[in-house]
Formats: sequence, structure tokens, C-alpha cells
Amino acid sequence: MRAIVAGAGIGGLTTALSLHAAGMDALVIDSASSLRPLGVGINLLPHAVRELTELGLGDELAATGIPTAEWCTLTGTATGSGGSPAASSWATTGRNTPFTGASCR
Repeated sequence: MRAIVAGAGIGGLTTALSLHAAGMDALVIDSASSLRPLGVGINLLPHAVRELTELGLGDELAATGIPTAEWCTLTGTATGSGGSPAASSWATTGRNTPFTGASCR
């Protein structure tokens, strides 16, 4: 059986790998003419890391990934820091999305 996967982002490539692991052929199509690094980060939550590890990518993730030091949820309409260095930095950047508080872990 063959499947067509639309999109070669993290979701599409993970889907293709999962299909391959299940014994199915997958054709990945994307609107980009070539795949290249963009210099951006992707935050992977624990359940995503678990799935990628089950697909055999755990060692590569550990070798190339940077563990999340802090995770903040920003809320509201006025500036505030919530006591977090990361949130304080965000509040003082002059962005158009100020917030009243932050919940950081």
C-alpha cells in the first residue's frame, strides 16, 4: 500500500517515517523546491520527543537538540514580567503584544 503525505515539515516527515515503520510506502510532496535549514527553532514537548524516539531519532535529538530551559505562557494586555527573566526580556522588547503576566516553568 502507498500513501501520499502533503507537506515535508516535522509533521509530514514524522508521518512518512511512521508509515514506513508500519510497512507502507510514503510519497512526501511539498510546495518547496528543496529542503534546507531555516535557522529557526522548534520546541518539542515531551510527547513529541517520545514519538520521535520510538521512530529511532532519540540519539540524534539528544546530540543536536537544546533542552528547554524555561517555558512561559504570556497573557493579557498590559506589560508585566511574572517574575521570569525570559518574560521580563519579552516585556521590555517593545513588541506590539504586551501582557499582564506570565506563568513560567
